[in-house]
Amino acid sequence: MDLKFPSLSAVVKGTLDTLKRFPLPMLSAIVGTCLCIYLVGMKFDEQKHYEHLWKIVMCSWLALNLFLALGFFSERRNFNAAQKYLLHVFALFLIAGYYFLLPEFRKMTLTDITRYALFTIGLHFLVAFSPFIAKGEINGFWVFNKTLRIRFLLSTLYS
Repeated sequence: MDLKFPSLSAVVKGTLDTLKRFPLPMLSAIVGTCLCIYLVGMKFDEQKHYEHLWKIVMCSWLALNLFLALGFFSERRNFNAAQKYLLHVFALFLIAGYYFLLPEFRKMTLTDITRYALFTIGLHFLVAFSPFIAKGEINGFWVFNKTLRIRFLLSTLYS
């Protein structure tokens, strides 16, 4: 069996296709990643002046999953551009509202952390079944989730 790595042009084309298909999840991932790199690079005592950035990182992680789930859902339902836009604006307001409800990063309680973890897990599950809400396609559901797992494992391997 001959194992071939993708060419640079194939990687660039795939990245551009993903950006066109899922711009908001990609933007959320880029913002969260850049902020994490920035915050990890600074000294611990300096971070206390940038607590709001940790909250943005947390919201970016939630937004990534929420926007991805909504993207799958709207594609499956063949929403037009206006419907997709309204759905994403609503999600953006939800994430922004959650940002303002979060306490300061260093003052988070176990309840706040547990709530955030449950939102994260719930949104992961939403990504897994959002294309199949009220469709009744059990086989498609399992094939979709198998494909997600394989792509996750491949991206882990490549990274």
